[in-house]
Amino acid sequence: MKATAEYGTSYAVGVDRGGTKIRMALVNSHGEVLEFEQETMPVQTLAALREVGNQLVPMLEAFLNRPYVRKYSPVGVGVSSVGVMNQRGEIMDSCFKYEQDHYPIPIQKVLQEGLRQRYPVLVEGDAKSAVYGEYRFGAGRGVRNMIGLTIGTGVGGGLILDGKLYHGKDGYAGMLGFLSVDMYGHDCASGVRGCLDSYGCGTAIRKQAQLALERGELSRLKELSQGNPSLVSSEMVFLAAAEGDRLAKELIDEAAYALGIGIASLIHALNPELVVLGGGLAEQGKLFLDPVRETVQQHLMGSFAQTPIREAELGNLAGMIGAVALLMEKLKV
Repeated sequence: MKATAEYGTSYAVGVDRGGTKIRMALVNSHGEVLEFEQETMPVQTLAALREVGNQLVPMLEAFLNRPYVRKYSPVGVGVSSVGVMNQRGEIMDSCFKYEQDHYPIPIQKVLQEGLRQRYPVLVEGDAKSAVYGEYRFGAGRGVRNMIGLTIGTGVGGGLILDGKLYHGKDGYAGMLGFLSVDMYGHDCASGVRGCLDSYGCGTAIRKQAQLALERGELSRLKELSQGNPSLVSSEMVFLAAAEGDRLAKELIDEAAYALGIGIASLIHALNPELVVLGGGLAEQGKLFLDPVRETVQQHLMGSFAQTPIREAELGNLAGMIGAVALLMEKLKV
């Protein structure tokens, strides 16, 4: 049954712009999602990336003009977006050092102008939006200092310090996936040597599994991939590990070890009340989180050893919920 507007409750439209999907929802000031839709977008080529704001405008217009959405009088639009974002809502950077000629992309300005200034728009990076969503309405409720990481195809993050999302000088703070965990490690596509993103995410697990099969190592993964290493996915690795496959379990433990080393360093640096882990790998549960927690404990000084590590609660809605919360905080509603 559809909800009705509540006195004293504010409403806004939340948008989650991923690589190939756009999610939109009506979200209230309690972090509740009332109306939701998802659309598929073509994979963005670099040349077309500048048009992403213009592509979003007609989708937003249609959603905002729905009778059900209109009756809640949304106060604005909060957007969670992939890309390295500054505090003006411009995508300033790619994670790939050879793609810099296409930036900046003023997505917040384009949306604001495309909606003819009728709605305030706030655009924030997807990982930071998700972390803020968890802080306000998910696993981080009630704390004031929190580290959040999103672990999927890559590693993203955000920092809550003294009750505020920390942006740093230009808005780039929280790029936790580029924390170096191996000083002799290989360069990743970003140009950062030995970064966490190269070792502690789903892409790293997939690549290592493919290399192992190409070396001829025995594994259930050979059957799951029909003998073609290029077909291996991180999901297959977790499936094989759940069935007791030795290689798959070792690959997961290696990724968890890298992530645990990075988290231990962050805990020593920031002394948070809590660490929250979200994203596809965290959703695998104990198979991944137990070795992460074990590694963290092995590498913490005694004074930091009680820092809890929790699984995120909001799933793939965290980004749009967080973006709306940031918008409402800015508007003071």
